[in-house]
Amino acid sequence: MVRRGVDRILEDSVFFPQAFSTGSRIGFVTSDGAPVSRGPQGRRTAREALIEAGCPLSLLFAPEHGLAANAADGAAVDDGQDRVTGLPVVSLYGPRLMPRIQEVADLDLVLFDLQDVGARFYTFLWTLSHVMEACAEAGTPLWVLDRPNPLGGLEEWVEGPLPDPDAPSGFLGRWPVPIRHSLTLGELALLMRAEMGLELALDVVAMEGWRRRDLLPGTGLEWHPPSPGLPTFASALLYPGMALLEATNVLEGRGTPLAFHWLGAPWMDPALGAVELNSIGIPGIRAHVHDLLSDGTSCPGIRLEVTDATTLRPVEMGLRLLTLLRTLWPSEFDWAPYPTVANPAGEDHLYRLLSSRTLVALLVGEPRRVQDARFEAWTRPEGWWERAEPHLLYH
Repeated sequence: MVRRGVDRILEDSVFFPQAFSTGSRIGFVTSDGAPVSRGPQGRRTAREALIEAGCPLSLLFAPEHGLAANAADGAAVDDGQDRVTGLPVVSLYGPRLMPRIQEVADLDLVLFDLQDVGARFYTFLWTLSHVMEACAEAGTPLWVLDRPNPLGGLEEWVEGPLPDPDAPSGFLGRWPVPIRHSLTLGELALLMRAEMGLELALDVVAMEGWRRRDLLPGTGLEWHPPSPGLPTFASALLYPGMALLEATNVLEGRGTPLAFHWLGAPWMDPALGAVELNSIGIPGIRAHVHDLLSDGTSCPGIRLEVTDATTLRPVEMGLRLLTLLRTLWPSEFDWAPYPTVANPAGEDHLYRLLSSRTLVALLVGEPRRVQDARFEAWTRPEGWWERAEPHLLYH
């Protein structure tokens, strides 16, 4: 069983004398999507467990989806008060994405404990980057309580592209990181501190027992949805590729148990789509016809079954899937905006996800047969692992 950073904080008494003395003021970036292990009284939130252990939390910060991890994707979250602990909650996904410097300066320490999903455009990484910048400016130490990358940590599982140098520096990619990066948030914090030149007192409370070849099922830990759109591990595994459908008029199953491993549209012939998709022979998946009932309405579509998580390359799969949809239904398929707090108009969403003009041009140009698109080469990010290796905590 993997021991996460928060488990070590709670179970290893060596941590408390260092920073958790009486009178300290500690901030905590957290959500219910990152609970602690079950105890005698059942599953607890990390903030409850820390307070019970004597950690003097005084202020909570919540990422996208809010403290309860149930707000809709891209929806603004307000400041508030935690019903569980009574502590004030500052939203980092609303009118502002970064803590106020004075809020951080008034603290003796900030703890950061969120469950990432291993994809560049999942926003928790960029919340971390903003918290790091605020702590550096305020002179407040930051501890990142590390958790597993559920998509594993092997170099061979990395998928790009790396963002263009002039790509939008928005909340889907503030630093040159590939889409599937194979690092933990702790490792990414170390990399960003070095590459961004931050003078930050940063400590990563590393895990024990995590191996880079471990996908989430190999860790012995349960899957806890960090957001409503990722109800299962299969959803998270396919998310780096299936999220590209956000920029189209094709549904990706959000709000259902099949989120991100189903796709459909009223104009789709799912039998034709499933046959064509299976004929491509994308490693690690198989397609099945599956009409999905959502909001009382049945929609024709395709369910993706993961047959081998270790060979699946979800980004390449998503790119091939987009070219297939354009090839089979050129008149019905279309690109669409995707409004969020960070991009209210929702424009250029495909480019914001991919951050590569080369790939966007390949996708939006003249439809072509899937087997002619050389996506594997485009998704190999040169130089990423050389940048990552000095900051790896697990070998």
